[in-house]
Amino acid sequence: MEKYSEDLLQHLGLTDAERINWYKARHYVMKNMAQFEGKGIAPNSSKSLHVVLADFNPLMMATARQICLSAHYPNFNEETGCNRTRITVCAADANGAYEAMRRCAYLGNLLQYCCCSVDGTQVTQPLDTLPLDVEFEFVSSNPYSASDAVIISSADVENAAVGFKQEIDCTMGMLVNMVYCTGAAINNLPATDNGNIERYSTALKVFCYKIKHEKIKEIWDDISDVRLQLSSVFCADCFESHIRGLDFSSKESATNYVFKDLVTALQKFHILEFFKISMRLIIDFVLKVKTSLKKMFSSKHDDTSSKSVTYYILNDFKTVLKKINDTKTLNAFAKCEHSRWNVEKLIMGFKPLSISDWYNLENCFGNERKAKIKALKRMDCHIDLCSNRDLRRVDPGNLKYDYFLMLAMPQIMRSYLLPK
Repeated sequence: MEKYSEDLLQHLGLTDAERINWYKARHYVMKNMAQFEGKGIAPNSSKSLHVVLADFNPLMMATARQICLSAHYPNFNEETGCNRTRITVCAADANGAYEAMRRCAYLGNLLQYCCCSVDGTQVTQPLDTLPLDVEFEFVSSNPYSASDAVIISSADVENAAVGFKQEIDCTMGMLVNMVYCTGAAINNLPATDNGNIERYSTALKVFCYKIKHEKIKEIWDDISDVRLQLSSVFCADCFESHIRGLDFSSKESATNYVFKDLVTALQKFHILEFFKISMRLIIDFVLKVKTSLKKMFSSKHDDTSSKSVTYYILNDFKTVLKKINDTKTLNAFAKCEHSRWNVEKLIMGFKPLSISDWYNLENCFGNERKAKIKALKRMDCHIDLCSNRDLRRVDPGNLKYDYFLMLAMPQIMRSYLLPK
């Protein structure tokens, strides 16, 4: 589809130097995420990302911010805190670096709530009600080698910034925003059974129709708060990482998918459908024989690990859908999206509710409760800034959007990658 880019960061009140550093850091991190992650991080993986910032300056603070926005994985366990993304900041004055980062625009607020240590001493503990999937450690000297972590210097970021643009490709962000414009098909779903994939089928059809026929750019331009636009962009930034973590080496063959359809047709006595599927099986068999013969006389063999996310989205889309539609995978991705959203909202200046806010909210219902939630949001306090566990209790109606976003993720990527 047609691509749209704009300088969204100019609306955040940053100085020119802060804005340029953010763009440089974003350019570097987004370009190198695949290298940082290797084969990706799956929901059942014990792997986590550890990044060491080898020196400390404003550009490195911008790099830390971008890593916090981009490095979120479905194997994070909010109950135990396992598999957090860890950022190690190296500075001669570790405590001074910590204090400087706490004052940093669009980053300092996060450090009030995530796990932080300075030279081995814990200075902040994550809230039980807000377990975050990123953590910081500030050290006076770097104890890690390249085999232990991804090591980044300011020179690395500067050297990669040659030709960077002071703008963001908003196209996938616009498509993410359309998830919230799907309308009644998703909004009216009850706040229960969120992991039931079948219940989103109508909403997905409506969504696919809207992104093809509605004026996406006009809807995007009508958003008054740039933080909401950036939220959609940051969400889309993590899609490629999610798909990369899926295990395509053990994928079920297309023949097996068709065979299952054949059995279903027989069970339902759909004779015409039975013959159509039979022909598909015959054609698929012929193609497999052709492919096998080609491999026999070729020195190159298929290597799933070398194929990019773009390859699977454009050439093996059905397999991607099958992987995403696995219930355990979808649950993990939905939880991951909420964890990502928590970190993003803290970076953008939002705060979780205080104990007194929660008390007042728990003692009102209906329209009064809705009015209090809106009033708190105007003060940048968000009821959904909490754990996945608590979200199911305090605002269960919003859980479905995390699930729907992850189900729509392959279609969003495919729409982005295909020509108009």
